[in-house]
Amino acid sequence: MDGIYRTFQLHLPTGYTGTTDIPLVIAMHGGTGTGPQMALQSLLNPKSNAEDFVVVYPEGIPNTSGGLRTWNAGWCCGYAVTQNVDDVAFISALIDSLNLLYAIDLNRVYATGMSNGGFMSYRLGCELSERIAAIAPVACSMGMNDCFPAVAVPVIAFNSFLDTNVPVNGGVGSGLSDHWNSPQDSVMAVWSNYNGCDPTADTLQNDSEFLHLKWSNCNCGYTNEQYITQDGGHSWPGGIAFGDPVSAYIDATDLMWDFFLQYDLSCPLSVEENENEVLIYPNPT
Repeated sequence: MDGIYRTFQLHLPTGYTGTTDIPLVIAMHGGTGTGPQMALQSLLNPKSNAEDFVVVYPEGIPNTSGGLRTWNAGWCCGYAVTQNVDDVAFISALIDSLNLLYAIDLNRVYATGMSNGGFMSYRLGCELSERIAAIAPVACSMGMNDCFPAVAVPVIAFNSFLDTNVPVNGGVGSGLSDHWNSPQDSVMAVWSNYNGCDPTADTLQNDSEFLHLKWSNCNCGYTNEQYITQDGGHSWPGGIAFGDPVSAYIDATDLMWDFFLQYDLSCPLSVEENENEVLIYPNPT
């Protein structure tokens, strides 16, 4: 699109027949990653086979020197941002194309991503809220000051207290992108505000393994959730390690799919304009 050749990897579940519309999960790799790497890292293909959903692994735009791929997720990351690549339009066109070729349930399209790809899933929640039923960002923060979802988008987020690339408390991380990361409490406060949730989360677990927070009573009966593990790092919890070790305490793929199963696009309630502005940066919490 726009004269740029874009690539993706598609996985159809082993039971796919093409006669019944099934959900689609959009899984976006981290900065400098690839679609095949994301498939291996997340172990989404075996989950797809077991639960009968399609997974697509779109690839970010490569830079001109080393072919390293990134997503334009706001202020993150790299070449895709400096070139102002319209990755939101790419993902929207990808949904349309897959719907023409395969039996996709357009009411059950979900987005997840690792690191820069997780940042991108937040952007899709902001700008494609009428097409994305829920998002599951992993090992990331949010890279946008302006976010105007048209309808509520449930969020389940995964982070680690040991992640120095995207620090839980915010700030510039140790990764290659050298960018600001918004604090996790601010990001979740913003999304709970967008979704009309209770402003204070319930703490479901807080021990030597992980912190699990849940925001309830959101629009349409939705919830927002967050897991922050005490192990792992800048990685996919329960997946395959590429760099930092993965969490042994939770499995992000299992948890996000259970979360996705609760939501589709059937709720017509729109996000109401809030009287008070909520900021991601500086940290209001």
